Amino acid sequence: MPIDIQRNYDAVTDPAGAKKRQEELDQLLKEFLAKGGKIERIPNGMTGEQYRELKKGAKKKVSKAKSKK
Repeated sequence: MPIDIQRNYDAVTDPAGAKKRQEELDQLLKEFLAKGGKIERIPNGMTGEQYRELKKGAKKKVSKAKSKK
């Protein structure tokens, strides 16, 4: 009994579709950056989860005026 696996390789079968998808992703990235988002580079050998935990430990200094509230 042969196994029939149906996969959709859009980038291979439809290069125009891949180009359209890349344009959509570029537009989403522009919107993200326009809203004030920033792109961070994760150091080599570190996962995203490890990086978030590292950043969670590094706290920003709070001014005395804000800390009294």
